[in-house]
Amino acid sequence: MALVRQAAGSTSSSSIAKAYRASIFGYASKTYAVVTKNQTAQTTGGFVVVDLSDPTSPTVVSEKTDLQTGDNDNPASNWELLNGSFDVATAIVDSVPYAVISQNLGGGGSTGGITIVKLTNNAGNITATSPSVVRQIQDANTSFHGSKKTHFKNARGLSLQELNGTTYLFTTGSRNTDDKGFLQVYDFDNLIDGNNGNDASALVSEIVDSTPERLGEAWDIKTFSEGGKAYALVTSQEAENVSCGISTFHQPFEFNPSANSLQKVKAPNCWPGRVTSGVAIGTLGAKRYVAVVSKDDEPGHTAAQPALAIYDYT
Repeated sequence: MALVRQAAGSTSSSSIAKAYRASIFGYASKTYAVVTKNQTAQTTGGFVVVDLSDPTSPTVVSEKTDLQTGDNDNPASNWELLNGSFDVATAIVDSVPYAVISQNLGGGGSTGGITIVKLTNNAGNITATSPSVVRQIQDANTSFHGSKKTHFKNARGLSLQELNGTTYLFTTGSRNTDDKGFLQVYDFDNLIDGNNGNDASALVSEIVDSTPERLGEAWDIKTFSEGGKAYALVTSQEAENVSCGISTFHQPFEFNPSANSLQKVKAPNCWPGRVTSGVAIGTLGAKRYVAVVSKDDEPGHTAAQPALAIYDYT
């Protein structure tokens, strides 16, 4: 495999400050990436849209940075939840590309939330000025969820998954009252349909951290579909405990859209002394594989504990 392009750290106008996570999508015969800028201070953080169509010469098309127009992180004002931009997911819905950005400000009294962005202008083009806010949602929002509410404190991993003609948003975050971890599933089509926060059916399912579920400190999430259902794989960076050490890689959670049900379908894999971070899903021939990476800088790790593990999920 040949290296096509690399870049060194830089403060030039073409660099991306604190680039953290990226999501790649194809649109109008081009390939784009949305890259988050993970900075937590007010008026910092945000995202960049990069044209990757020529991999030898990627170009920045658009950049958005957090704004402050009075109170900190006011969801009623556009672009105010971009400080602490963490993860990003992208999807094409009804021929329109969207991005979702999670906000993680590092705990404490920080609220956290998500920003849903339409990436094109009314003419259907991605330009320097085309990204626009569709909706900003903060933690503990109850305005359109009926008896449920958002759990976006320390929001981290996001995934968008098309399933049976509907796009769903999978989110990870914490409950502000006790910091318990949550996996939530939203009908993304409802979130972007212009109901201005009055759609009580947007949040369709959720599952809370417990000893079996182990959703505390959820870090990354990837999804895939099979047999009309969606499966979410979550890595978490839990506090050390006797049952599972310092970190857990979760086997799939299954989402069934016919009943809007969410359940764990396999026991988690434990990596004592390891800190799991990224997870990726890919296919090779007729097989599906899942790759998980972990950091190796924890004092309890041994050579027998993998920094990279690949699972056959066929």
